[in-house]
Amino acid sequence: MSKHTREPWKLKNGKIFAAGKWIAEILMVGFRNVGDKLEAEANGRLIVAAPEMLNLLRVMGRCACAFDKPHDVCVCLPCECRALTAKIEGV
Repeated sequence: MSKHTREPWKLKNGKIFAAGKWIAEILMVGFRNVGDKLEAEANGRLIVAAPEMLNLLRVMGRCACAFDKPHDVCVCLPCECRALTAKIEGV
């Protein structure tokens, strides 16, 4: 899997920018009311925060396992962070 575009990501007028380049756009398909626009803007903020959230998952995943179990069956926070990071990175 390829790596994501480096951060910081910024949201401006429904467009997502990274490293000064336009990389994506939040489309409001089926726009019916102001609530749809607010939802699209909230989705944009979530997408823009994704690289920071991934970095946080990586940091938290470096913590020791709380239960000393195999990581594929453990549900402690560090193990869950490692599993989610692997899913995001396609590992």
